[in-house]
Amino acid sequence: MDWFLIAVTVVGFIILLVINVYLIVLYQHPDDKNEALLPKILILIGFTIAQGSVLLLPLDVANNEGYAGCSSGFDTDSCGGLNMNLLWEIIYITILVYVTFFIPFAIFYYEADDGMGNSGESMFCGALKYEILVLIASTLTLVLMYSYLGTTNIPVTTYTAAVASHTSWTISAGSWPRHMDAIEFAEAQLSVRTRVNELIEIGELLKRERVTKAESSLGYWANRRSNKNDRQTVNKFKQAVFMLENDVEELKLCHENYASYNPLVPIFQLFLGLISMILSLLWILQICLFILPSPPLTPFLNDYFEWFDTWFSLFGVISVAVFSMYLQACVVKGCFKFGVRFFFITLHPMKVNGTYMNSFLFNLGLILLCSLPVVQFSTIAFSDYARFTNVNQIFGVQIKYLQFFSYFWTTNAFIYAILGMAVLSSVYLMCKPRDTPADPMKLKENLKMNRRR
Repeated sequence: MDWFLIAVTVVGFIILLVINVYLIVLYQHPDDKNEALLPKILILIGFTIAQGSVLLLPLDVANNEGYAGCSSGFDTDSCGGLNMNLLWEIIYITILVYVTFFIPFAIFYYEADDGMGNSGESMFCGALKYEILVLIASTLTLVLMYSYLGTTNIPVTTYTAAVASHTSWTISAGSWPRHMDAIEFAEAQLSVRTRVNELIEIGELLKRERVTKAESSLGYWANRRSNKNDRQTVNKFKQAVFMLENDVEELKLCHENYASYNPLVPIFQLFLGLISMILSLLWILQICLFILPSPPLTPFLNDYFEWFDTWFSLFGVISVAVFSMYLQACVVKGCFKFGVRFFFITLHPMKVNGTYMNSFLFNLGLILLCSLPVVQFSTIAFSDYARFTNVNQIFGVQIKYLQFFSYFWTTNAFIYAILGMAVLSSVYLMCKPRDTPADPMKLKENLKMNRRR
């Protein structure tokens, strides 16, 4: 039993808990400050599980000491002594319970509070109905896939996370602070007031449309079409409000809150952009040099990790953790960026002192879902370095050769998808680096057209 490894694991778990408590306190909305204790505990545990699932990969590497006997179980004297198979099973079963029960039910419950005076009992019953549908669909999917696609054909002789472009940090740092004269500042204030009035008018139109819709008796298909249009309009309205709030905060830094402005922020963003660019380039090189070619042209980062292990093993393990956590951060950042620019999904931004519990829960579900493919992709990318780990047996053998899915792994379909997405999103963000709010005039026209229908 490696007590040092156990101590590092416990300390790492405590550090994750402290960080997540701080993030919840920092980002929570003032309305939820002394309320919603149960969802906060749910979110705290969920974030810790998501981060811990990614960090289990370097722990698995350290536990097996680069020796086949550890993961196979026939010679464990020189191993860390942790039952990694059990840990992986606990983590993934917990994630399954979270994404199919806890998070959907909590989101349905809080989304039912639409300000129309719904009671707690009606919100609970409505959430329970939707949750039963989710459980039925999830159970049927799992049972059918296990029954018909649960066989692995392993020969005797890759689902991956969608990386968003990381150029946004670097590009945003290019908007350096500059002096605003009195006329320019007055014009900015007038623009903000105009946008506020327009959004207030749109909000009133949305409220009247909901009342009218509740009083009308539409057919199923007409009601379904109306809900779709209403959902996209509300998403555009939320995005416009979110962009307005950010612009107001930036404008305040020019006048009443100028003393709280930190001139080091753009420099720090530029630094993060450069680090992200380096990590992104290394990931792309790892894909092109090691994952896609058969046989690989070079182990690349695998050699780097193994070289570190020759003189200080923790550096190699920490490097794997950094690259894996960076992938997960890219997924979250990319989904935020996607929600701001495309309106067929609801926007759930994480804002300091302005994030409601339903946004916390949505982003938690997103992170938990993405943590599995992040681990799988990291296992594939660092398969030489992690060849003796338990997770490599799970993803590199059992999952890779599952019936039907093996085609996607063996043809690297998802690897090409992630590479293409990285290139396309980089080009898109370089051509259109700034987020633009939805046009209020078009929103009002859409609402008026919906009322005529």
